[in-house]
Amino acid sequence: TPATSALASVAATCPLLALLASLAKELAIVLPVSFFERDETAPEKPHYSSLVLFHPDGSRSDQTYRQSHVPDHHAAHFAPGDSGLKVFPTRFGNLGIAVRHDAWYP
Repeated sequence: TPATSALASVAATCPLLALLASLAKELAIVLPVSFFERDETAPEKPHYSSLVLFHPDGSRSDQTYRQSHVPDHHAAHFAPGDSGLKVFPTRFGNLGIAVRHDAWYP
């Protein structure tokens, strides 16, 4: 719906993600952040339930994880992700994260 679409963010320009990057740096923590993503690079501009990871220096991982398994009742809002499962390397070790419904599938 148009109202829902207005809530989605482009990762590169999302002010909330920039704020959380600063927080990760301030606290020197690894911070995984789930957000409602709009992909402006694709012709149909799909929306995803996505996750980015910030490192203790405030930098963002070069990977974005997009939820693959979208239940029927969320299909009107989210497209199935195209990223596959991700493992994020951090200075503390590797971190594998599943967003929402993906936790229930291998």
